[in-house]
Amino acid sequence: MVSTDFAHLKRRATSNPRGPEALRLQWLQARAISSPFSHLLDLVGRHLDRGFSIPEIDAYINGLLMDAQQRLRKVPRSGTMSPRRLRYAERRIDSAAEARLTGSRVRTPVVLQALAIAAEVEAHDRPH
Repeated sequence: MVSTDFAHLKRRATSNPRGPEALRLQWLQARAISSPFSHLLDLVGRHLDRGFSIPEIDAYINGLLMDAQQRLRKVPRSGTMSPRRLRYAERRIDSAAEARLTGSRVRTPVVLQALAIAAEVEAHDRPH
């Protein structure tokens, strides 16, 4: 982001602290300092609750869900997750991803739960 764009975003965020620019600024700052996943989920929840369109947050949500779908395809071969847990994770992630792709107004808790599961799947997939 160019410094003039950032300064403009900061001014707009200051003038409307509950608006999309303020949330976008918080998101960019959180990502820049590698904030914990729990903080990112809080920001995602606010993004979804308020119905904002913030490209960086939308891309994060969609990317995490798509990565989880790909990782879940490998899980049966690795045996790192029980079949029951695997089916549950697949259903939650697939339903949240489908709702995001179709533009359906999906409830915030469903997406947040799917993102938490996606992070769990990613952790299982990392070499120990």
